[in-house]
Amino acid sequence: MEPPKHLRNIAYPIKLAGDNLIYKYHIKCICMCEQFILFYPGNVKMVNGNKHPTASYIDNKSVFRIKIRCKECNSEYILFDKYKHGWDGYICRNEMQDISSKLQMIEWDCQSCYSCYHSVDIELSYISKNEFLNEVNGDFSINDWPDSFDWIWISIKCNQCLLSTEKWIDYETA
Repeated sequence: MEPPKHLRNIAYPIKLAGDNLIYKYHIKCICMCEQFILFYPGNVKMVNGNKHPTASYIDNKSVFRIKIRCKECNSEYILFDKYKHGWDGYICRNEMQDISSKLQMIEWDCQSCYSCYHSVDIELSYISKNEFLNEVNGDFSINDWPDSFDWIWISIKCNQCLLSTEKWIDYETA
């Protein structure tokens, strides 16, 4: 499965058994480095005793974005922005609502050893292609289906102590 447009140069498919509407990708920089500094909106919530990023608010509007920076070449990528990606961000886009550029991103440190370098995997959930075509009613083509994911999960693994945080991001986009 081809990844969403904004991830095409950095997302490498991981074979998953089972559900064919969930796709998993390992993230590698264009320089092939797999270690990244993670940036999040600054707010956290506790999930099973662990911190996870959550949305921030600007002008009373929810803002959620995850960005990474390569350890080797310093290239930066937006992994997810609620105003640009997924069902609501891509299919229901309202550029007048996009206030993500005002967001001050905070560096994420490992919750165990405080290292800033992590590897990243992303899982995306989709409705079927037929459901997609019925929902968009001709406004989008089947080529837009990879950008219409309705859920995103981002899992991370510290490159120093190897602490894995499954579903570090668990976000419904629709």
